[in-house]
Amino acid sequence: ARDDVEGGLAALLAQPGPALLHVAIDARANVWPLVPPNNANSTMLESNPAHQSQEFPNAIPA
Repeated sequence: ARDDVEGGLAALLAQPGPALLHVAIDARANVWPLVPPNNANSTMLESNPAHQSQEFPNAIPA
């Protein structure tokens, strides 16, 4: 659940062996850098000057 991010991350890190963490990010959050879907890391986009940062009330702080 979104309200237990720290607990979920702690549980993931406590497990032995490799793990996969899927993080959903609001498409409007303007998070950079990013790799476009179905592309290699070499196609990473570093910034998007066309968009300005916005405040998102539902965002979970880092």
